[in-house]
Amino acid sequence: MKNDTENIKLINPSTGEFDWDMAWWKNTEILDSHPGVITISSAELPAEPWAGQLVFLWDTSALLAWNGERWLDLTSGAFLQLKTGEEIQKGQLTALNEEGLVIPAGPESEEMRVLGIAVTAAYTGEKALIKTRGRVRLPEFELEAGSLYFAGPEGGIIPEAQEGQKPIGVALAIDVLLIKQ
Repeated sequence: MKNDTENIKLINPSTGEFDWDMAWWKNTEILDSHPGVITISSAELPAEPWAGQLVFLWDTSALLAWNGERWLDLTSGAFLQLKTGEEIQKGQLTALNEEGLVIPAGPESEEMRVLGIAVTAAYTGEKALIKTRGRVRLPEFELEAGSLYFAGPEGGIIPEAQEGQKPIGVALAIDVLLIKQ
């Protein structure tokens, strides 16, 4: 008995069916129209994406879609790719300096406003990927779930506020921080 597949309706030819290759070609058209999501790192984004292509970045836990012009982040939160004024480490809080370049943020950066957390490392003059709001999961974090976190020295994240300091975010797990901007 012939049953097509449930989810994407692939055509299953009957046993002994003449011209079974017609079903094969229809199935390749169906698969090409519904390609699914590929899992890659941020450094492996396709050079020639097609409109509607979806990718999951395992290193930043981001789901991206190509709209024909640029990658759109479909995850909760927002990313910026900005040029650095100093070396930035993955997991470091960031701010913008007077020239509009990304630098490590600290408690003294309150007047500059903490921009977000670097999800990629970058040397001075390179671009770093910065998550400005939403969930950030990094294995480098050693957080206590439910605790508030603040900007510490040299872009670090600390659990104690300094005078008048607002929290950067709240820990959802040992390795997940929800940025509150």
